[in-house]
Amino acid sequence: MIYLGKPVRRAAKIEAALDGDEVGISGEIRSALPDRVANLFRCDTTKNCYLVKGLRYNDVIQAETGDQLDKSASAGRNLALVGSSSVRDEPRPRWSA
Repeated sequence: MIYLGKPVRRAAKIEAALDGDEVGISGEIRSALPDRVANLFRCDTTKNCYLVKGLRYNDVIQAETGDQLDKSASAGRNLALVGSSSVRDEPRPRWSA
């Protein structure tokens, strides 16, 4: 298979700008992500993309789970995410899939 077009060129430019242990995405991709996952990425004007360093599989799963709990709670269910903001300052587990 071969893919052609502007999105492919954009992805190649983002990939070329990245350093080790970075994930870069376009604004279009970021806007399609759940809010908590999208918020992991910050705009990097020098690399012209949204960027996160050191992203691991568990980081995304934790963000998705939190987003689902937020949506459930706002729908009237009595769900709570156990923990505190200080937990975010602790080192995150580094698992790989």
